[in-house]
Amino acid sequence: MVKTSFWGITKPALRYNNSVPASIKDMPVPATVTLFLKEERGKIETAARPGDSVKTGERLFSSENHDHYVVSTVTGTIVDISRYTDAYGQVYDAIKIHSQDEEIWDGEFNKEETLKSAINFLESLPGGFSFRIFSNPAVSIDTIVICGVDEDLLVTTRQQIVKSEASNINAGIEILRKITGVKNIILAVPETLSSEARGMGAKVKTVSPLYPHALPPILVKDIVKRVVPAGKRPEEVGVSVISVESVAGLGSAFGTGKIPVTKLLTVIDKGGSISNIRCRIGTPIGDVLAVCHISLDEMDRLILGGPMRGVSTYSKELPVEPNTDAILVQNKGEGLVVKDHPCINCGACVRVCPAGIQVNLLGRYIEFGRYEEAGNYDLFSCIECGLCAYVCIARRPLLQFIITAKHELQVSKHFILV
Repeated sequence: MVKTSFWGITKPALRYNNSVPASIKDMPVPATVTLFLKEERGKIETAARPGDSVKTGERLFSSENHDHYVVSTVTGTIVDISRYTDAYGQVYDAIKIHSQDEEIWDGEFNKEETLKSAINFLESLPGGFSFRIFSNPAVSIDTIVICGVDEDLLVTTRQQIVKSEASNINAGIEILRKITGVKNIILAVPETLSSEARGMGAKVKTVSPLYPHALPPILVKDIVKRVVPAGKRPEEVGVSVISVESVAGLGSAFGTGKIPVTKLLTVIDKGGSISNIRCRIGTPIGDVLAVCHISLDEMDRLILGGPMRGVSTYSKELPVEPNTDAILVQNKGEGLVVKDHPCINCGACVRVCPAGIQVNLLGRYIEFGRYEEAGNYDLFSCIECGLCAYVCIARRPLLQFIITAKHELQVSKHFILV
C-alpha cells in the first residue's frame, strides 16, 4: 500500500492554516522606528530633516515638489535619513525616528469620507493598499474583492482581522463603496470564517483551503470568473483585490479620526508555534522577536513572509512595513538548501504548476541569463506560488529564478510583452 504521495501521480495537498491564535499580543511603542519612503525621480532632498520633531499620524513627504509620503507611527524626533536600496534596486529614504514617552497626534487628517482624503492621508495603511488606482481614468473597476484569506501557509494575519475587527471591516466596506462608487464588493474568506463574515455589508464567498487559491490571479478566476492576462494586474480586468486589513484600517481611520499606525503580523518560531503580534509600523524585526522570546543563532534563517513565498532577510534591524504579514524563523539546517544542480527533467514542476507553465524550460533559460527568451515562454504567466521549487528534486531555486527574470525584463527598456 502506498502511504506517501508520489509527485508524478498527484499534486501536493498543501492546506492553509485555519487555526487562528485566540488572542493578539500588543507591543509597546518601540524606542525607534524606521520608515521607508520611496525616492522620487528629480528629488533633490527629502522635505523632512534630521532634528525635526514629528507627531503620530503626521505625513512625511518625499520632497516639497512630490506628493508621495509616509506616515509617522510615533511621536518623536527624526535622528537620521539615509538611503536604502532593496534587493531589486528600488531606492528609498530610510527615515529613523526616536520616539518619546508622550504621544501627540497630528490633527491634519480630514475625516471627510472622500477618495481624495483616502489618497491624501491613507497611503500607508496596514495591508499596503494604495487608493490611487481608483483615481486613474484609464482603469475601470467594477468589482472589489476583499481578501480575508492569508496568501501563504502558516500565516493567520488576515483571518485574525476578520475575527477581531468586524465593526471596522463593516464600516470600511461602506466607506469603500461610497468613495469608489463600486457597488459589487465581495468578501473572500475561508469556510471556517464564513459565519463571522456574514452581515459585514458585502457578498461572502469562500475560498478553497488548498494552496495557492488565495493568490489574487486564482482568487479572481475562482470568485469573479475572470482571467487575469499574463503580466497584468487584476485591475486590468476590472477587479481590485484589497487586503481585509486595509479595509479595516479605512473604517478605523474615518471612525476615530486617527490614521492607523499599527500592523498585525503572524510570528512563527523555530518550533512552529504561531502567535499574532500587533506593533507600530517601522518597529525593528529584532524587537518583535524579543517580545516573542525568539533568539537568533548563527546561520538561522529569518524570513519575511510565509514558507512558500517569503523572502530571507539579512538583518533583524529591518523594520516591519505596512505589507509585512509574517515573520518566520527557521533553525540552521531545517530549511531546504537550494542547489546548483542541473535539471533532471523529471517534470514535477510542470505537473504542479497552476498556470501550466513549462517551468523546467524557463529555469534553463533564466539560469544562463537568457531572460528575453524566457519571456517568450510564459514567464509572465507565473503567479509566484513557489510550488515548482517545493517539488523540485534537484532543489533548484526556480521561484527565485523567475522573480529575477521578471525584474530584469521589466526594467529593460527594449523588452515588450506581447
